Amino acid sequence: MAEEQESSQALIERVVRLFGEVLMHSLPQDMEAMLKLDLTMPQLKVLMVLLHGGPASVGALASALRVTLPTMTGILDRLVEHGMVQRYESPEDRRLVMNRLTDEGAAAAGKLRQVRLTQASNILRRLPIEDLEKLANSLEKLRSAAELEG
Repeated sequence: MAEEQESSQALIERVVRLFGEVLMHSLPQDMEAMLKLDLTMPQLKVLMVLLHGGPASVGALASALRVTLPTMTGILDRLVEHGMVQRYESPEDRRLVMNRLTDEGAAAAGKLRQVRLTQASNILRRLPIEDLEKLANSLEKLRSAAELEG
């Protein structure tokens, strides 16, 4: 049993290392797409949080990015100026200001996601169909495990 656990741990470490190496090959394309947007890293993070989580208050965004409320207000001010975020009153509580992506903000965030998907597709096209089938089956199992984890 101890040998099996050790073997399992070694395989996990190998998979994590290899996955990291695959991601590193995609980094230049990711960086190029991010730099074209002419946004700071905190601004990009806000776009991603809003893309995946939907509208959010300044407080929720500040908490998610672990910054102060004044810092988040400044980040949002610049995103509003860029036309990527829109502020509006919460329908439930008019005192609460919410933030959501504009069509332009959603397109910018989606463009970053699309760069990643295109890069992954280009890499996967290099694999034989048998390997793609095995990988797809393994990724389905991985997704199920991730759903249990989080």
